[in-house]
Amino acid sequence: MKKSSIPFLLLIIPLTLSAEQLSKKEILQYAFSHSEELSMIKKELASAQSVEKEYRGKGFPTIEASVNYQLAPRQFIPYSFDIGGGSGGGISGLLDQSVDGFINDATIAGAFDQIISSLSDFDFTPGKNTVALGLTLTQPIFAQGKISKGLKIAQVYYGLLDLKYKNAKITLAKEITNAYNSALLADQNREVRLQAVSLAEETHRLTRARLESGKGNVLDTLNSRFSLQQAKLALRDAEKNRHLAVKNLLTIASMDADPDEIVLTDSLYVIDFDMTEEEAFKRLSEENISIQQIDKGIEMQKWQTKIVKADFLPTVYAGASISKISMFDNRDEFSWGDDQKIFVGASIPIYSGGQKLQKVKQSGYEEQKLEETRKKTLNQLHLALASCFEELAVAKEECSEALHLIALTTQGAQIASLSYEIGQITQVDLTNSRQQLSMSKLAYHNAVHKLNAAITGIKMLIGDNSLLLAEQEDK
Repeated sequence: MKKSSIPFLLLIIPLTLSAEQLSKKEILQYAFSHSEELSMIKKELASAQSVEKEYRGKGFPTIEASVNYQLAPRQFIPYSFDIGGGSGGGISGLLDQSVDGFINDATIAGAFDQIISSLSDFDFTPGKNTVALGLTLTQPIFAQGKISKGLKIAQVYYGLLDLKYKNAKITLAKEITNAYNSALLADQNREVRLQAVSLAEETHRLTRARLESGKGNVLDTLNSRFSLQQAKLALRDAEKNRHLAVKNLLTIASMDADPDEIVLTDSLYVIDFDMTEEEAFKRLSEENISIQQIDKGIEMQKWQTKIVKADFLPTVYAGASISKISMFDNRDEFSWGDDQKIFVGASIPIYSGGQKLQKVKQSGYEEQKLEETRKKTLNQLHLALASCFEELAVAKEECSEALHLIALTTQGAQIASLSYEIGQITQVDLTNSRQQLSMSKLAYHNAVHKLNAAITGIKMLIGDNSLLLAEQEDK
């Protein structure tokens, strides 16, 4: 009769001899370092830091170098010394001889004509080739206040992404905690089913012994055999459920391992949780990460509104430039000339068709939308927190009731076993009493699991960082 228990022992022995032992702390640490979502948010944080540095750089002067070459095959020459309308008389030809003082005027005009005639020998036509090398420094003096406001937005955005990272991390911790507890529950249920198989084997052995001694009957033996097969099937289901639960845990944690070779070292027990619902509601309003994210979003939108309003302000800048310029027709005429400038300028917006005003209105509407989102989200979180406390209260009652049932069914199973040996009850009565014991244990384990899930949900909602510590709480 002992052969029937060997296959089930073989299922357990390899699991303890060659298995990898993992605690919740180890799984959390691995998940945090291998999560693709957390890795992506880290890259977003690095990008946000770059944006902040970019805005800081906008307050510094910009220095630009330029190189330019220009060819002008034909040029308009605005310079002309042809005074007198092309008659060839110069200024003298324009004088009226009948006017008094003509002789003196003519003398002066003649001298001036000689000067003009000498200047006309000069070629004022610029060279067809122009080469210019320049260096320009521009310093913003007042950029509508957008540099300081943009820097503040970059800092707020970084804080928003940091909250996003914390929210993703605590959400992952909650999922792993629940999955780990579910795997522990499956472990405990498997142990209960294994004990049920052992009890069913003992019952079947007693039934056959009674039959052989003439005190029993064939029907009891058949019933005990049927009960044993049912217990074995239940154990196989428990093994399957355990495999699936551990596989789900490993998937969430991004771990590549065989679920059947994993042994979980923590245990599932009743946690001492004394926080009142009023305290939790207060902490939710102050520390919930989702609410903090919305608050950051509102703050960033307010700064965005300030930037939009700054479009009505002027822009003031100053700078200097140094250039080398050469204008020539051939290589022999090539020579550099200096060109140096200092400048101050301002750009003042006057009218843009009402675009800036509409942008201010749009930004204000976005603020209002975020405020409404915050109210709606806070109400939903309050409902979720109230639901968690209701589940916690129910789970505590179920734990207490299940413990009481375990005490009763344990005593009943002991009495039934003795009564069956002396022939006071039937095999069916004995089997039923032992099944009631197994069911009460399963009920207790499920109640403890529900209690832990409710506490985990509460901690998630109030932003309790103990979920991230990856440490098992002390009993």
